[in-house]
Amino acid sequence: MEARKTAFIFGLLVSLSLLLAASTANAAASCNLFQLASCLPASRKGGPLPSSACCTSIQKISPDCLCQGVQSGLAKMYNVDIPTALTIPKNCGLQALIPSGYSCGGTLLSTLQSSWW
Repeated sequence: MEARKTAFIFGLLVSLSLLLAASTANAAASCNLFQLASCLPASRKGGPLPSSACCTSIQKISPDCLCQGVQSGLAKMYNVDIPTALTIPKNCGLQALIPSGYSCGGTLLSTLQSSWW
């Protein structure tokens, strides 16, 4: 089981590196999607609450980076549920990091409900 988990994480990191390589220089410099790997379980509908590692990672990225990550083809490949993923900052108690009125893919983040509140 542990070997499968390690292989999965490795595959995710390789995929993320390919995605980053294809990004523009500015986007790659300002958005490190590798930091979101620990949030993958919490980004799926019905998934667990975000881990402490995920919450630490969310503190290090911008709202635009989170938005870019959840809308990527890679996110679709790993069954990321966009509304669920966008509640991660709130579930980590970090809603103050999201500017008032911030929208991602047409979803106003302030309207999303925390999955455990």
